[in-house]
Amino acid sequence: VNRWFLLVSISFSTILPLLHIPFYAPQATMLQEVTVTPYVNLLSSVTVYGASLSSGAEQFVLNYSMLGYLYLLGVAGFLGLLCLRIFQIIRLIAQNRVVQEGKISLVFLEREISPFSFLNYIFVSTNLKSAKGWEKMLEHEKQHIRQGHTIDVLVLEFVAVFQWFNPFFWMFRRALRENHEFLADQAVISHGTAPSW
Repeated sequence: VNRWFLLVSISFSTILPLLHIPFYAPQATMLQEVTVTPYVNLLSSVTVYGASLSSGAEQFVLNYSMLGYLYLLGVAGFLGLLCLRIFQIIRLIAQNRVVQEGKISLVFLEREISPFSFLNYIFVSTNLKSAKGWEKMLEHEKQHIRQGHTIDVLVLEFVAVFQWFNPFFWMFRRALRENHEFLADQAVISHGTAPSW
């Protein structure tokens, strides 16, 4: 429930600014009858003097434009970072030994790295296979795959491209990742693996 609440909250807060919600319906207004006396000027003469924008208004417009450029710079940066991370994962798959275990592929890396999963791939350090708790680590990552956590992460990374400036988004993102870890641990324990303290 927490996982779906967080996903729906993030999606809703992203879509909400794009929706047009009318708060009132325009009503026709009937004006009272007006009597106009002929040959009488109803309007007084008005003199208009041209003046430049006040420095405050001009500064506001310039700052507003700069904020727009800053936002677009952030979008470009986070989009580039997302593409770079996906490229790095593809390169890890291409350059390392891949062992198929049913529908899941194990990618053995020659360097020290914490195990992680992406789609149907589990990335582990080669020397971890002989380490104590190998089966627990493997089962934990398999649960991430079975529960589709990669899709959540990809959605979050895509939303981060446009919501990078929003501090609440980063709090939701951290909460969802903690929830993923809890769900994977809970699934491992429910499959008969005792928790280690």
